[in-house]
Amino acid sequence: MERFHPLAADTDVPPEELALAQGECALALGRLDGLLASLTDIEKRLFCVGLLREVLLSSLAQAGFADAEHRFNAWFAGLDRGPQETPLTGCSAYAVVRALLGELSRHPWEPLADAAQTIALAARFGADRPMQAEDALAEEAIGRAITLMKQAGADDETPLPFAGLARLHALLRADPRFAPLERAVQIRSFGNRAVAIEQAAPRTPLWAVDAALGRLLTASGA
Repeated sequence: MERFHPLAADTDVPPEELALAQGECALALGRLDGLLASLTDIEKRLFCVGLLREVLLSSLAQAGFADAEHRFNAWFAGLDRGPQETPLTGCSAYAVVRALLGELSRHPWEPLADAAQTIALAARFGADRPMQAEDALAEEAIGRAITLMKQAGADDETPLPFAGLARLHALLRADPRFAPLERAVQIRSFGNRAVAIEQAAPRTPLWAVDAALGRLLTASGA
């Protein structure tokens, strides 16, 4: 989801390329199912801890925090400041991580929920920062993403989630919270010339969609 593009749709590619991509995704899902089914309890805990770290880092990167990976370890331990906010970030890194850990702490897969609860208790990044109004914005983004997942539903004809993902994509494009934003244009004067500079668009909270995406996959049997 973090490479969301307004033209990314099934109709933009030849049918054979779409079929190949869906086949590769189906194979990856099957391998993941087989991997999870064969893990021991200790391996599940290690897998979930590593997975949570990747989720937090990718979510912060998608939210616009370019230095997240560089600062994450020291910030997590309470030894350094958090990732730098920019005009492209909708809320702080604290809010994003707290919302994700809160949601994943209630995950129906017990090993993942236990890992999220453990990390939330061990993290020192927010020990001296109380909850703020932006925390509610991050939680609302996850809540809205879950609502869209339920609206997209599961494909009743096949255990693969592609039809549901197509419906979800259409819902995201139509939702004001997640729809792609247009780049801003700033006019600057250089001597006697006016130059138009295209700026990057603010980030939409697609990290919340990533966090809730498992609901759509499990609804279709994955």
